[in-house]
This record gives sequence, structure tokens and C-alpha cells, in this order.
Amino acid sequence: MGAGEHIDDAAPPQYEIRATSFGGRGVFALRPIPKDTLVLACAAPYARVVLRKFKREVCGWCFAYSFESGKNKWSIRLDDPRKKDSGGNGDGSAGTWFCMDECRESWARSYHFGKDDDLGWWMTVNAALEKIVTQAKKRKVSRDRNLSSNSGASPMLALLDNLKEGDVTREAISHGWKVAEEVFSEETKSGTSSWGVEAMSEFELDTVRFVLDGLITRATQEVSPSTSSAATAGVWDDLLALQDNEYALIRSKPHMLASQIRIYGFIKRSVQLARSEWKAKAAGVGYESAFQVLWRLVSTSETVRAILARDHGNAFGIWDTAPDEEESEMLGWGLYVSGSYFNHNCSPNLKKHRHKRGINFYTTRDVNADEELCISYIDVCPGASVIDRKAGLESDWFFVCQCARCVRESNVGMDLCIRD
Repeated sequence: MGAGEHIDDAAPPQYEIRATSFGGRGVFALRPIPKDTLVLACAAPYARVVLRKFKREVCGWCFAYSFESGKNKWSIRLDDPRKKDSGGNGDGSAGTWFCMDECRESWARSYHFGKDDDLGWWMTVNAALEKIVTQAKKRKVSRDRNLSSNSGASPMLALLDNLKEGDVTREAISHGWKVAEEVFSEETKSGTSSWGVEAMSEFELDTVRFVLDGLITRATQEVSPSTSSAATAGVWDDLLALQDNEYALIRSKPHMLASQIRIYGFIKRSVQLARSEWKAKAAGVGYESAFQVLWRLVSTSETVRAILARDHGNAFGIWDTAPDEEESEMLGWGLYVSGSYFNHNCSPNLKKHRHKRGINFYTTRDVNADEELCISYIDVCPGASVIDRKAGLESDWFFVCQCARCVRESNVGMDLCIRD
């Protein structure tokens, strides 16, 4: 089933993945499972991001929220803020803060190639990203003062921004990505940029960090196959096994094609800048390997496109741990590949709880053998109407729910209409 901790290796497996009657795959119980049983522990996400607005309040490793510990923000930073980083702007840590030294050390080990100082390559990549963001903001301010256009979009992206639903086909999407690759490749050779990072939204910039984290996970696993992330977060093939929602997403939200291409261009430019800056330094084999892999992964759009295609509809929100009766706040999101195999049901038999940087899945009732194990993708409180539930699922997850609860409540509604 991909990455996930087995609760008891000596015990027989509790579930398996099978084809479902409605298409795709699902997780089915192999034997009766009692209520409140821990079925799956996803120890870590393959890719994750803490929202930029929470960068000081959320631990970069365990996702602990400072306010839940009675603090306004965390004080332990990845690097020494008194020192300039490899990018020269003092923010190679990319705003990565931790709740305790142990979390910082755990984070550092996840990017370690066996050298005491080999976080330099990661610092360089993130410093390059921050440098581009800073430059873009300065350009935007300059244009605003001159009362000129601040869209910052190339003609290609301006055209895609105006894409209509009727224009979206799989061929049109692939053509858009092909043109983007050609434009960005030419700009890489010439050292110019026309795709307008300054036009990016806060959500797009957070998505950049999410995708970059996935790229770095893949790069570190290729350079150092024994890295612990392979056991806790899964490997690239696990991610590719998730449902590809690219066409469904862009068909329903055509502007997302231009948005995703902007994200790809930003990442490629960041890695290009980091690679050129690192070449000017003395680099160890591990560093060179990391940059070589990263550059290969962004030289074409294939890998970035694959992550983006599996983000929507598969990723889980990283929420605070407020009690159920209190309103929660989403602090970021992560792609937990093994947990993404659970399908939706409006009467779920599984519930999920964040445990540090992982997600645990527990049964909400006794489950029978051969019964599908399902979570809920939406709010399924007793007052949630079947119409609203079905509309939300179709809009955001691209399927019409036909679970037993929806069928039953839809039939009740039809009976009422007939009686009226």
C-alpha cells in the first residue's frame, strides 16, 4: 500500500488494495476490525508545505502550532540568522523554524548525505527561491509607481489565463505544457524571463514550495537510496500510483493551466539560479549529485506536472489540533501517499488524526471483513445536506457520490417531491 507504519509486523495484515466495482481502487478489510483500531500510520508526507503566513508559528518538522503551546512564535531557526547564507540574502532557511532542537536535528538528517555541512545545497536552492521573490516584489513596486501594467504575464500565459472550459482538451493541455517548455528553455539559454513571477498569488507561491519539497524528496532518494524518507514517506512510484486529476481539474478550472505553468517556470528558474551559484563554490560529490538530479527533474515539465496532477484530490490539509468542537485552522498541506488510497464515503468508517508530522487512521466502528475502508473528504455532520455534499464532491473531487447515505437521502428527497 505504499509508505506507512505497520502496527504489528507479527499480526496478519488488516487490509489490501483491490479494484472497486465503480472503477479505480480501494482499501478493503481482510478480517473484522474492531472500533478505534489504528489501521494505518502515515509517518511523513512525500511533499508538504507550511503556509507562508504561518512560517514562524508552525514547526518545520513536527508541524506543532506555537499558539497551542502558549507562544506567539517559535524561536529556533534552521540556520544562524546572524550569518549570511549561500544566496547572500540571509534567508536560505526559507523561513523554516522549529519548536525544539530535536526537530531541527531531525529535519537536517532528512537532507543529510553523510557530511557535517551538506545542507548547503538545500540552503542554496531556497535562497535562490527567496531571491527571485524579493526581486519580483521590487519590480512590481517599481511598475506600480510608474502606473504601468503589473500583470507581468508573458503573451503565452496571458492567453492561457483566458482559456475557456470549452477549449480544454487533453491535447490542448499537453500543447500548453510543450509551448511552456520551449519558452522556458529559450529563456534559460538567454538568461531572460518573461513569465512574470510578480503576478503569482500567495497560493501559487505556497504551491511552489510544496512541489519543490516533492522534487527535493525525489532527488535525495535518488542520491541516497537508503534515506529514511523512502521508508516513511514512500517513493516516487508510490506517488505515481495515485490518481492523476490534471484533466478534471483544468477542465473545471481552466485558469489552473496558466497557474501551474507559472509554478513550473518559477521552480525551474530557482533551480537554475541555485545551480549556477553553487558551481562557483567548492562542491562535494553529494552536492553536485543533488543539483544534477534537481536540474534533470526540472529540465522538462514531466516531474513537476506529475506532482501537480496528484496534488489536487490526493493531498491532506495539515490542521491544528484543536478539539472537534472548536474551529480548526489549516496550516499547510501534505501528500501522504498511502493515506490517499482511502476512498470517500459520507458515512465513513475511518477517521484521521494528525500525529506530529504524520497522519493516523482509526476505525470509527466495528468493520466487517471485505468491507471497504473509507474516510470522508468533506464535512459530513448530521446537518450537511445531500445536495451540498454531492455538489462539493463533484466540484472539488470530480465524482458524483453514490454512497449508501447519499442514495438513501436522495431517495427521501425524491419521495418528498412526489408527495408535494
